[in-house]
Amino acid sequence: MKRLLYPALLGLALAGCAQAEKDDRAAAQETESSTVQPGSGAATSYPSPAATSGLPAQTAGLTQHPANRSVIYHGEMSLRVDDFEQATDRLEALLNRHGAVLGTAHETRANGQHQQNLTIKVKPEQFRALVSAIGKLGRIERKDVESSDVTADLLAARDSASAKQTAATRARQQAAATPGRSAELTTRAGQLQEAAEDARAIAKSLGVQTQWATLTLHLYQLVPDEETTEPLPAYGPQFAAAFVRGGSALLSTLVVLTNIWPLALLGGVSYWAMRRWRRVASPARSEQPGA
Repeated sequence: MKRLLYPALLGLALAGCAQAEKDDRAAAQETESSTVQPGSGAATSYPSPAATSGLPAQTAGLTQHPANRSVIYHGEMSLRVDDFEQATDRLEALLNRHGAVLGTAHETRANGQHQQNLTIKVKPEQFRALVSAIGKLGRIERKDVESSDVTADLLAARDSASAKQTAATRARQQAAATPGRSAELTTRAGQLQEAAEDARAIAKSLGVQTQWATLTLHLYQLVPDEETTEPLPAYGPQFAAAFVRGGSALLSTLVVLTNIWPLALLGGVSYWAMRRWRRVASPARSEQPGA
């Protein structure tokens, strides 16, 4: 009888273990599904913070992010054009069309290049279209575009700021209620308040970066080196120097004449008197006897 009872008990034990394993698997699946599906509980899973994905060179193939995500777009482009003036005019028209804002612009002409470095800010929804349109202005020599999903970072910063602000308020209330620990709790409240301010600053910075996409553009045109020609003689300074010398000589002559005019006048009067005396004396000598 006992020999028949032992196999029956062993079978019941094995059946119970199999049922327990099945229940554990079902519970694990329920836990996994509740963690993955958003909205199934108070905590929602998000992608890893600051997950950065490089964007392909073709703007049309860029990954579309959901509208409810906070994404930072940034790009750098080097563009060679054939007509710099025409390209800048078309670029200005594109910026106006896409509602973009020109942050900085620095233009130079040196080393055989007419170039301009620009920082352009545009709304994220217009970023890909603007990058594609700018790429058609010339030949793209370098293009780096990337997007960073900072939704988790932004939510974490906001939650941290709220939690630390609540803890700081609670610490101040405890400091008022317990005079014996007032200094300790007040210091703790100040530290929590500073941490809350830092978290709010991070959240604000991320929020501002998600509002505008940034494109750094290097636009340039190759220009031929200016031919060095023999400089023409500087006739102007020579004429000016000659005029000054002539004027100086004239003034010197006038000064000399001013100094000698009394002598010249006296000499002229003496010469005139001598001539007159000779003219009068000549007839008188001719009338004398024996002439």
